Amino acid sequence: MADQSKKHLAPDGGYGWIIVLAFAVSNIITIPILQSFGLLFRNVFTELKMSAVDISTIINVNSAFGLLLGLWNGPLLKKFGYRKVAILGSIFLFVGFTLTSQAYTFYEFIIYYGIINSIGFSTSMSAFSLALNTYFNKKRSMATGICITITGLGPVLMPLMISAFLDIYGVRGTALILAALTLHAFLAAQLLQPVKWHYRQPLDVELLDGKEIEQLNPPKENNEAKEINDNQEKEPQLESLTPPESPEPRYDVDSHSVHGLENVIIPKKLTEAGRKAP
Repeated sequence: MADQSKKHLAPDGGYGWIIVLAFAVSNIITIPILQSFGLLFRNVFTELKMSAVDISTIINVNSAFGLLLGLWNGPLLKKFGYRKVAILGSIFLFVGFTLTSQAYTFYEFIIYYGIINSIGFSTSMSAFSLALNTYFNKKRSMATGICITITGLGPVLMPLMISAFLDIYGVRGTALILAALTLHAFLAAQLLQPVKWHYRQPLDVELLDGKEIEQLNPPKENNEAKEINDNQEKEPQLESLTPPESPEPRYDVDSHSVHGLENVIIPKKLTEAGRKAP
């Protein structure tokens, strides 16, 4: 027997495109900034006499710590929702990169960039991804493709902008500017409204042979009107007992005859048993 249940339908558009834009804005700022870490601080590493191993360790700690937070992001998103988690992650990003701009030792870079920045990027990325998947169902692949396409502009433009800023503001000043740019992720997180605000009409979902068959619930008024029309069509149409109008008989004085009697309809009487009389 088919199993029936009620479920809400993802917007698959509408405000969902705002979610795509917010995700793209966050990615186009945060991802290139983190990728340009070596370009930005290369002169600082030379001044601090850090080896290639030290630099690689800082970058790898950032990547590894973010991956380890996957077990923490799930319960966090379930308890607080993607909007609050995205806001928290953007704050960690801003604070982490601001502190990184003032780092002078290997361990400071490990803590500020390797850990704090990693927490911010991992949590915000998970929150935005969950929001996108929640708002889209059938059009999810298209929404993801649009987001990735816009994100691809960041790694192309950000190194050019960083190189221009380095000539004007230096390493520390440029790092502070980039930290301020990460606040765009905070603004984008404000756009992550709960998906229940934008649900479409509930569906009747029929599970038949492991497949979902979705049918919209028609309005009750339309159903009632349709039932009334069906009942009227099923009722037998009774023939009218009223005889059709016929011209009245006319008496001709000259010929002493009556005209029009051939058009007069005389109803047949029914017997008590319901049969026509002979």
